[in-house]
Amino acid sequence: MVARPTLEVADILNRHGDSFVARHRGHLSLGQFKVMSAIRACRTAALGGHVAVRAPEGNGCAERFIRTLKENLLWIHTLDTVEDLRRALLAFKETYNTTWLIGRLGHRTPTAVRNDLLSPATIAA
Repeated sequence: MVARPTLEVADILNRHGDSFVARHRGHLSLGQFKVMSAIRACRTAALGGHVAVRAPEGNGCAERFIRTLKENLLWIHTLDTVEDLRRALLAFKETYNTTWLIGRLGHRTPTAVRNDLLSPATIAA
């Protein structure tokens, strides 16, 4: 297993982000604030905590999602063309992100968590 780096971008932003924003106020766009906020949050419990690349728990999350996709789309629908598959995947993505309650996200939808993380109140915090 590959060792986790001792310092990540999220760590740097958590330690120095507020002072950076204060020094550059008026020069950072709303989009830049949103990106900084999302990076800071991505390694916290808000999104399920840190999962290292190639770690068993990371593989488990990916494998569980693939199983969910198979059980709720691929095994129950006959898709005749690649275009049918594309449309079905887009519809599944929309349903999954807006209606499914995910345990590791505090039994909230992915869209609700994303909106909270990108809200102006979160960005200002």
